[in-house]
Amino acid sequence: LPLGLQTVLPLLCGNTTFVSGEEGVPYQQTIRPTQGYGVLTGVAGDTTLPPGLQVDVDMNGVHLTGTPTLGGTYHIPVTFTDRTGTYTPTYTIVIAETLTVDVSKAPTQSLITVPYAFTPDIHGGVGPLVITLTPQLPVGMSMDPTTGTITGQPVDPLNRLFTYTVSDASGVRVSQSFTIAISRAISLVYPPFIGIAGQAINDISPIITGGFGTQSYHCPNNDLPEGLSLDPNTGIIS
Repeated sequence: LPLGLQTVLPLLCGNTTFVSGEEGVPYQQTIRPTQGYGVLTGVAGDTTLPPGLQVDVDMNGVHLTGTPTLGGTYHIPVTFTDRTGTYTPTYTIVIAETLTVDVSKAPTQSLITVPYAFTPDIHGGVGPLVITLTPQLPVGMSMDPTTGTITGQPVDPLNRLFTYTVSDASGVRVSQSFTIAISRAISLVYPPFIGIAGQAINDISPIITGGFGTQSYHCPNNDLPEGLSLDPNTGIIS
């Protein structure tokens, strides 16, 4: 009589690395054995699981579910048994820290003659990250899409609100806004005037361009003609 022969493949679990997770993001993944023979049983060994996750092992593989709360790299030893024997792989999962974007160190003021540079502090998240900036930067400035770094010199003064949006592979999206304020250097000019000794003059106001915020005024060495004074808050000579 012809004999039926059956090839029995040894138990093999193949991939032992779980898809990365992220703090605070619900997680559910299963890794299945790639081959084996007969009824498969499994049990997880002593391990430190990511807080918030639980592991279940059955004939269909290793299942991780829950919402992790602490980032780090974790190792999960598992023992599988089928009719060919026992296999003891160790599974690995990386939990990324929560994705954050910090723009608190962005320069608050800059001059048009000085090159501008700023890199946001982007931390955590599951890569790859996608970084965008809105609205579009003015001519002369650009952003590196891999780091979010802004560099360059605009050709015109600028005072505008910009927003970084960072998205990761877990579907988390974080946005932070900041202001870029770039001005010309301050310039102050008084119109020419002629005064007559002993006669009052009309107030003389300065013509001011550039600069930031509130200005204050003073006259070095008090070099004004006797009888005239400078208002330190407005710059008016009277």
